[in-house]
Amino acid sequence: MQNWLGNVADVEDLVQETFARFIQMVTAERFTAGQFPALGSLLAFMKRTAINLRINEGRRAEHERRAIGAWLDQEQATTISNHLEQVTRQELAKYVRGLIKDEQERLVLRLTYEFDLPPREIVRRYPRHFKDEDEVYQVKERLKKRLQRDPRLRQYLDQ
Repeated sequence: MQNWLGNVADVEDLVQETFARFIQMVTAERFTAGQFPALGSLLAFMKRTAINLRINEGRRAEHERRAIGAWLDQEQATTISNHLEQVTRQELAKYVRGLIKDEQERLVLRLTYEFDLPPREIVRRYPRHFKDEDEVYQVKERLKKRLQRDPRLRQYLDQ
């Protein structure tokens, strides 16, 4: 199945989702109606399901990348000193985006600060990315500490 999905970061999640959808959609009635006369037609159906899930996941990820990019470009850092206010929002957004290490951090940054979602809601909406609330707290704390330790941001804050 990995050959059908190509090179995707979370192939295990897509495989699991493919089987879950497949089990939901392939019912006894479909077999008796003759929709799957041979193993090849059943496998073709599974392949279409996997590819459609991959396409949808790619669209979702692209939508989120664009949304956070727009948010970071528009977001003004209100808690930063007057010196930082002189720095353009685009430069700051680009710099902060460079400090984000992975998908989890990107999600936590966006969902916590843009949408003001609590950790339990983030876990509920993104169970493939977070196993529990503690993991969301850990990612949030890790990102916060990295931003606080960043020499360039510290320089702006200290002036």
